[in-house]
Amino acid sequence: MKKLFFAIVAVAAISFAACGNNAANTEETDSVACDSACVEECVEEVVDSAIEEVVDSAVEAVEEVAEEVAE
Repeated sequence: MKKLFFAIVAVAAISFAACGNNAANTEETDSVACDSACVEECVEEVVDSAIEEVVDSAVEAVEEVAEEVAE
């Protein structure tokens, strides 16, 4: 009888231990969450990069045309 009682107590203890402290961890965190500031920063970087590429391309094109006209 003692063995059965200890087995039941052991199962109960394991089940309580398996639950851990989940009550305190009810708030979920999203590892990919991004607020509006993050989005704005990313957009600014992409726009700045695109503007820089366009300006560089335009400068190269103007220089090529200027060389052709000079010849």
